[in-house]
Amino acid sequence: MKSLSDIRPASAMRRIMLMLTALLFAANAAVAQMIVSGACGKTENDNVTWSYTTLANTNILTIAGTGEMADYNSNNHAPWYEYKDDIKTVVIGEGVTSIGKYAFYGLSKLTSVSISASVACICSNAFEESGLTSIAFAEGSQLTSIGISAFCDCSRLASITIPVKVTNIDNFAFWGCGLTSVTFAEGSQLTSIGAWAFSECSVLTSITIPASVTIIGENAFFSCSALPNINVEEGNTEYASENGVLFNKDKTTLLCYPAGKTESSYNIPLAVTNISTNAFFKCSDLTSITIPASVTSIGYSSFMNCGGLTSVTILAPSLETYGNKAFDNNAAGRKIYVPEESVDTYKAGWPYYTYDIFPIPDDPTSIGNATMPSGNAQAADEAWYSLSGAKLNGKPTERGVYLHQGRKVVVK
Repeated sequence: MKSLSDIRPASAMRRIMLMLTALLFAANAAVAQMIVSGACGKTENDNVTWSYTTLANTNILTIAGTGEMADYNSNNHAPWYEYKDDIKTVVIGEGVTSIGKYAFYGLSKLTSVSISASVACICSNAFEESGLTSIAFAEGSQLTSIGISAFCDCSRLASITIPVKVTNIDNFAFWGCGLTSVTFAEGSQLTSIGAWAFSECSVLTSITIPASVTIIGENAFFSCSALPNINVEEGNTEYASENGVLFNKDKTTLLCYPAGKTESSYNIPLAVTNISTNAFFKCSDLTSITIPASVTSIGYSSFMNCGGLTSVTILAPSLETYGNKAFDNNAAGRKIYVPEESVDTYKAGWPYYTYDIFPIPDDPTSIGNATMPSGNAQAADEAWYSLSGAKLNGKPTERGVYLHQGRKVVVK
């Protein structure tokens, strides 16, 4: 039989081992629940701090305090940037009034952000190239501005509702995002959508411009290849939509024919005088287009990359602006038809398309996909028709080429 003196040392050793194991477990837990923090205010008067915790694998970055966040850039990163591949959630606390430039740039594992009502500005590049999938704005949001490239290349961001007080969406703000829809809060106060703001949003299928918008920058919806319609709320004083095509209010400038439209032919309305830069860019389903005599300007790259476009009919005797690369990368053998007496004028304006420019055919029964009255039926008809086949209300007064009694007639 063992004596007590033999048993006690073994028992004590077990207790020591248990204590060491507990201490080791606690140390590991402390590492697993790492908390780091610091200051991130814009000035010494901005009492804004950050803290990052990995508690229970939540990986939450919290911005708290009062005032504006500091601004950063691609060379001077935010202090939490070393955790950019770990942070999953960002919480902007009440009292913080701005989200700094490049604050969350490149946070690849970031999936969600909640933004308090006190935030008035999301500054430039704030979430650029992050893995963001959802944004929650607090009720009563005071947000007024979304900065340049603020959400640029957030390819996993599928939807967003823009708070009611936002007045400005800056250039490139949502360039290349994975947005399928953009919603503006009821009563939106938005006045400005910047250049290229929603460009390259290749899966965007729905957007309605609020009535309050007075400025839409160049190429705001460039190459949105799934977007079939751009709608405009009633009451907008600067813009209009007709069949999903975006115009200025009086429809003298065609701003954007959405790249997701599926119609094969389109007759530009007679009031249009200007076709904007990239207006029809990458409209791959279009095979024919008719441009009325009212048009005096065709912008740079306006029909570029319309890979199915085979027939272009331009009724104006000349243009003031022959946009460079206007018809580049159309279908092989694409033809540009112009009034017979204007062929040399157009070839001079577009020397790169010299061998693509032809006079409007003598047989007007089919130009592009348009169908015309033909033969004796038209000869006996005293009515006037456009070359696209639309019957006119009497003899036209605008200059151009028309059809009357089966013949082409030039009205000067």
